[in-house]
Amino acid sequence: MPKINNVKIGTKSADCACLSRIEAMKAKTERVPVMFDRGLVERIDEYSYLNRIRTRAEAIRHLINVGLAGGCVKTEKGTEAAA
Repeated sequence: MPKINNVKIGTKSADCACLSRIEAMKAKTERVPVMFDRGLVERIDEYSYLNRIRTRAEAIRHLINVGLAGGCVKTEKGTEAAA
């Protein structure tokens, strides 16, 4: 019988171990590397500051969610509709 981490496959403990790893993989977030030009980074940082968002990553996630929902964002010039 094959083994995973010294546990025989087909046994209850092996099945639980495999399910736990699969569930853990599903729960993790996915990293998406993206490059932005300097001007866009400055706009994201400004948005983050105006909205009291602590990290650039959190600001980017927020802007994506607002954009996908078709909402509006607060900017230095006031509230603007998402394009």
